[in-house]
Amino acid sequence: KNVILKFYLGTRFSTSVITSYPFEQEEDAEAERSLWQQSNMLNQVLTTTFPEWRDAWTLIYRYGCYCHQAELKMPASRNGYHGPALDELDSLCRDSFRAQKCFENEYQKEFSLDDKTSRTYPWYVDENTNQIVCNNKNKPIWKDREWNQFRLKNCLIEKEFVENVVGLIQNGYVQNADYIKMGNWKYNQNCPAANAVLPPANNECCGSGLTRKPFNNAVKQCCNEEVVDMGSC
Repeated sequence: KNVILKFYLGTRFSTSVITSYPFEQEEDAEAERSLWQQSNMLNQVLTTTFPEWRDAWTLIYRYGCYCHQAELKMPASRNGYHGPALDELDSLCRDSFRAQKCFENEYQKEFSLDDKTSRTYPWYVDENTNQIVCNNKNKPIWKDREWNQFRLKNCLIEKEFVENVVGLIQNGYVQNADYIKMGNWKYNQNCPAANAVLPPANNECCGSGLTRKPFNNAVKQCCNEEVVDMGSC
């Protein structure tokens, strides 16, 4: 019941395999969405594994407890589930969900179906370094503008997510078929919101990048970018 991803080792950002990147995200493309953008990033950096962006979409859409389960098609759980992830890929989706929640609070702005700019950003793959770049290629000043920082942070989180997914695949990650596009009954069996212990209310964030997450500073503290018990730092 496992889905094995076939790929060539060493393809990560390799010019010997990936020779060109004709696809570039426009700043205000109507179709841009978190899931769509992540799928295209994976398609661009691992073309041997994901010849089409839809192949990458299939990998991360509605997988596990946290991979794009919500209507926004962003990393999130269903039914208020906040328990453990089911495997390494699901864990990356959970981390992305937490990190994005943090900068929603920091910027007092929410991802929304009504506001397409909340989930969109420009990006491209650098032809010289083969790295994903979060910026408008034709207008590089974009990343320095104050009003673009929310979108820039979102891009950086999703870039880090994609790079970690690439690492999983290159290290032999095997997707569990039981966790792919689970119906409501199976999802509730694997991700039982009713059985999860409610965490204390979070009012602060700790960490950097994909590891940033909310915590309650009445019972925990942030020490060297990690959440630890009070008095243990």
